[in-house]
Amino acid sequence: MADQDLRVRLDNVRLSFPHIAEPQVQKDDQGKDKAPRYNAEFILTPDHPGWARYHAAVQAVAAQKWKDKAPLVLNMLQNERNKRKWGNGNEKVKKSTMQPYEGYVGNFYIGAASERMPQIFDAAGNLIPADNTMACKQEARRMYGGCRVNVVVKPWCWENNKGGNGVSNDFIAIQFL
Repeated sequence: MADQDLRVRLDNVRLSFPHIAEPQVQKDDQGKDKAPRYNAEFILTPDHPGWARYHAAVQAVAAQKWKDKAPLVLNMLQNERNKRKWGNGNEKVKKSTMQPYEGYVGNFYIGAASERMPQIFDAAGNLIPADNTMACKQEARRMYGGCRVNVVVKPWCWENNKGGNGVSNDFIAIQFL
């Protein structure tokens, strides 16, 4: 399966925790700054067709990476939320209240990040050239938590000696609806 085939377009999903106009600095397990990343989460209803397409792509990249062990690894990741970038909205809990975030209950979410700004499309579907940073940032600032967007993500698998195995998503493109 070609890399391009593993990209998943999610139409008309709700945007959450957006960092699209400016990248967000995050900390690693030792408290050190990681490279700044553009990131966001996307909330889908349980019957959203993108949810099934996304999981088919995850299974495909897992089969490429882990071969016949892919089902076992993916099953183990269900219990390790910090090693996967998707989940049941009920598990997306605010630490200060220990309650799920508003809008997540009864839904699913997919998170994505990238060191490069994702491709930005205007509401008419026109790509804003990446070298026009002012226009890209202006369009990105229109997107707020709770708005509806179309987005393209690309799942990929990783493994390392410290953290084990996981699945993350590249943040490829976004369009404000």
